[in-house]
Amino acid sequence: MPLSPRSVLRAGLLTLTLTLGAGVASFAQTKDGTLGGTWKYSAEKSAAEREGKPRDPTVSRGLFRDPSLGSPTGVRVSDSDADLGPLALYARPLPEVVIVQTDSTVSISDQAGQARVYRLDGSKESVPVIGADPIEITARLRGGKLTTERKFGKMGSIREVYSLRDEGNEMLIEVRITTPSLMEPKTQSRVYSLTPKS
Repeated sequence: MPLSPRSVLRAGLLTLTLTLGAGVASFAQTKDGTLGGTWKYSAEKSAAEREGKPRDPTVSRGLFRDPSLGSPTGVRVSDSDADLGPLALYARPLPEVVIVQTDSTVSISDQAGQARVYRLDGSKESVPVIGADPIEITARLRGGKLTTERKFGKMGSIREVYSLRDEGNEMLIEVRITTPSLMEPKTQSRVYSLTPKS
């Protein structure tokens, strides 16, 4: 029995609706469920994020600990990162971050394409370093937040917590740098905006 034009139109509209609906659901899951994408650092949004939080000068700036005395001097250091020693390199936000996430790993690359792959099960990875303590790396994905930690032996550690907001268009990275030269860890909030796919 041949279908009427009205039946063909209804079937076509139903197919189109289901296809578009599936596409939107897939996009929403990708956008909201993973950190994958190219992210650009926003100095303006990061500054606004810092302004929205109460300031604690001992945490944001740190107090210098004189290694020769073994006790804190109580002298506040400037906002420069010189007091972080070799970890100062990690205190500067990357202008762009590219993230590729799978079920078991996440790869985070800088603008030069140098990638660090983290296993998401919390297992510890040890990376040998010539002339220094090995770097111990762990990562865990819980409740939509990715937490990575790198321990640099006696030099200190860096913990980063990645989370999405603004319907997946923004990523907040909360950074905590701990080193023996500071009484308190140095904390930072970095905001990145998702770059649309071309």
